[in-house]
Amino acid sequence: MADGYTPPEDAINKPIEQRHEIDISLTLIFAPSPSDRRISRFLAQQLLSTADPSKIPLWGEPVLNKVAKRVFTIAGQEPLRYFERLLDSPHLPDFPRAVTAINLPEFHKFFPGIQPGPGFPTFNPELVVARRCVNLTHLKLALNTVSLTESPWPQYMISVFENEQDFHKARELRPISLARVVRQYGMNAILKCAKLRVLEITCVDDPHVRQYCNGGDRLGAFNGLKDYFENEFFRRNNVYLEVKLEVLSREGT
Repeated sequence: MADGYTPPEDAINKPIEQRHEIDISLTLIFAPSPSDRRISRFLAQQLLSTADPSKIPLWGEPVLNKVAKRVFTIAGQEPLRYFERLLDSPHLPDFPRAVTAINLPEFHKFFPGIQPGPGFPTFNPELVVARRCVNLTHLKLALNTVSLTESPWPQYMISVFENEQDFHKARELRPISLARVVRQYGMNAILKCAKLRVLEITCVDDPHVRQYCNGGDRLGAFNGLKDYFENEFFRRNNVYLEVKLEVLSREGT
């Protein structure tokens, strides 16, 4: 094939919840380095769930078809770096073209956000990796209301409230705008995943935020992501993107 590997239709249309997971956090513990030629045999063995050496095929279309039906879970910076090396590995030809589903359960955690000024990132590395998977059809990522809100007070005022033991005032929160959420997380990069068909976004409704965010809808920006991405994706790619939102409650006060 002149353009490289193309995933089969049954892989492209398979929902994330029906796919077997490959957790990169676990893979990097046991797998050889992506620069080691044994990496192709290791992944083939894992994908085909066999310990019989005679039944492990060489890296090629049968193995790539298995890759295309999995969801790759990437949680944290070290798994992300390892996955990037897998995409670059000379021993895994067409691997980037075979990945059709990615899950980013710590999307909101380790990334400090895109901000103006020196020293701050100018892009979201998780979404850069997702864009490299040119046949990506399913993407799942997680947010938290902690990352969708901010204090309405400057730091010196928070210190004043704490000194006065007005702790409720010191902990007050307000929601940030949809535009800021999209900009802060570099989420417009999703619009460049031209073959994406399903975007799933979860949001943990943190009990601390529920208690102290009284100045607006803490989930307003999150709920706005559905219309934003469906409309912008169609405008850019002339293709309908299904956006699924789910709010996850976490008990506590």
